[in-house]
Amino acid sequence: MGIVTRSEQPVEQLAGRTLQWLAHADSGAQATALLENVIEPGGFIPLHVHAVEELLVCVEGSGHVQLGGAVLPFRSGDTAIVPAGAVHGVVNPGPSPLRMLGFFPEARPVAEWV
Repeated sequence: MGIVTRSEQPVEQLAGRTLQWLAHADSGAQATALLENVIEPGGFIPLHVHAVEELLVCVEGSGHVQLGGAVLPFRSGDTAIVPAGAVHGVVNPGPSPLRMLGFFPEARPVAEWV
């Protein structure tokens, strides 16, 4: 597979955020996946866990990454390294949207919600 056209990828409207897979198994990736979440002020990604490591990149805005028992500041330009099996989530207390990318070392990552 070569180019994945963003405008052709579905956007999921979830409570307080949108999610769009930019590349994964359904778009032709064999071993990796990339998604974008836009979290509105007051929105969040609920606590969950993956069997694989995840990299979270804050592209715009700021918020907090909940990682295990810690709450860490997460600002534009930051990358959070989430180990495989670590319970994590993201919160945007506002005042502007938080846009972040999530990268996975597998093409079809699964989230188990806590």
